[in-house]
Amino acid sequence: MKHLLSALILSAGLAACQPEPQPVAEPEVLSDPVAEEVSADAPITAEEIIWAKELAIYEARGEGDISLYLENTADGFSAWPPFADTPYGRDVLEAIGGGTNGGDQEELTMELVSFTQNGDSAIIYYQTHMTRSADGTPVDYRYEVTHTWANVDGEWQVLGGMARAMPERGDN
Repeated sequence: MKHLLSALILSAGLAACQPEPQPVAEPEVLSDPVAEEVSADAPITAEEIIWAKELAIYEARGEGDISLYLENTADGFSAWPPFADTPYGRDVLEAIGGGTNGGDQEELTMELVSFTQNGDSAIIYYQTHMTRSADGTPVDYRYEVTHTWANVDGEWQVLGGMARAMPERGDN
């Protein structure tokens, strides 16, 4: 019994000598600007990045701003829209205002049809339905569009494009 009492007194004495337990501090969270830019709905695949760029280009174009389109073209860019006899480059695209002729009332919807990628090259296929032209005229234009994109130094850029009026199709 003497040893038990001694052990209890010794334990109580040791406990009294121990420093007061301190709460564990939460680790400091440092700001990561790159992580802050990447949100849950941020594009992560080439398809998502390119489709987001296509949507942004057309949205700006509908407001008469083709700068986003021009900024996203690669060196050697060439496009062949349905109203041109032959393909043309960035200089003509800029001169004609991306086909808007400076108008800012274009309204259209876009539907992604397909996407394919091989390394640093990708082709996106989509359909557009324009219901109002850039000058405000009500229209009913439907187009099928392909854009070929190239990953240039980590940035996806349009290298080439082609569009045609959507043909009438029977039941398949």
